[in-house]
Amino acid sequence: LELCGYEIWCEEEEYSCEAEPVCPEGTNEGDCPDEDGVDCWTESECGTTIACWEYVDQCLGMPVCPQGASEGECPDEEGVICWEEEYCGVTITCWEYVDQCLGLPVCPPGTNQGDCPDEDGVICWEEDMCGVTVTCWDYAISCDAIPVCPEGSEEVQECPEDDQYPCWEEEMCGTVIYCAEYQP
Repeated sequence: LELCGYEIWCEEEEYSCEAEPVCPEGTNEGDCPDEDGVDCWTESECGTTIACWEYVDQCLGMPVCPQGASEGECPDEEGVICWEEEYCGVTITCWEYVDQCLGLPVCPPGTNQGDCPDEDGVICWEEDMCGVTVTCWDYAISCDAIPVCPEGSEEVQECPEDDQYPCWEEEMCGTVIYCAEYQP
């Protein structure tokens, strides 16, 4: 071959191609299905071409209830909330108790718990929580103690008249306060 006054010698190299086309991992090889939600294409290598395809709207999960909730039929009980969780076209029912009571009553620090002694100068009272009642007592040598709401409750100005949440009086040394359960 002569170009611009120069002579160039070309030599043909033999080229060998033994690779075969492969569909990407997680996809399918073969004829493309005639369905909605399918993506089809071809892959070529060394003069060989194959058809590849995959579903583009794949949903591989299952719905789950949040931590602390149970899955199954909604119990017909007071204090239970129920809802549905849906994922990938599957729907489940989840439920949980909203008025869970996880505490036990305790007597205020520095006082005693147990049967009230039948002695002069002893004051006794009850602490309630989660349906459990304990008797508390202390010696009333000088009655300058003030009442305290038990754990899981808080002091309020007065109990509401509509009974929308549990509320009660606590009395000690002639002082009365009102206590109400915490509301979520």
